[in-house]
Amino acid sequence: MMKLCKFYRYFIYRIYHLNNDIPVIRVLGYLSFMHASHLLCYVFFLSRILCVNLIDLGKIEKYIYAIIFLGLHYILFYNKEKWDEYFKEFENESKEERKKGTIKVWGYFIGSILIPISIIILVSELFPQ
Repeated sequence: MMKLCKFYRYFIYRIYHLNNDIPVIRVLGYLSFMHASHLLCYVFFLSRILCVNLIDLGKIEKYIYAIIFLGLHYILFYNKEKWDEYFKEFENESKEERKKGTIKVWGYFIGSILIPISIIILVSELFPQ
């Protein structure tokens, strides 16, 4: 199991504790969605560099890749004992720390999705195929 940096541990803690509905799936879903946007950006750049369409997938392939991606996140990130340690690490945060942490987590999440998508749009406009 890999050692996560403090911010990622906090990210897992905050997303897990949003509310009480299936928190593990929610955390893994958020992480998968965020990392998928990064991966899509890299694949897009590779497609442009190689002049090959690597993104053109059928509906079934997209679902298969999404399930595999989520499964990999489960294997790489989920460890109940480690997550319990993360929760203990941050359970005594003050209201002010929680407020700042929530802003950082949502800023990171939204930025991690919007920035790669914005880069893809910008590159598409500047360098049409």
